Amino acid sequence: MTGVQTCALPIYAWFEILDVLGNVVDRQRITATQTKISVDHLSSGLYVVRMHQGAEVTSQRFIKR
Repeated sequence: MTGVQTCALPIYAWFEILDVLGNVVDRQRITATQTKISVDHLSSGLYVVRMHQGAEVTSQRFIKR
């Protein structure tokens, strides 16, 4: 009888920024040393940032002025 081996998959984190129409305008992998997300390249307006870590997803709306 053979045993079943399990291995832990590495959990990685990434974010995506969506505009009000739902278009992804930015997507990046997050590193362990990254503490800020630059939005300087975005036009003024309403956006949603989605943070992904493994199977967990959180969203936050923000206004770029």
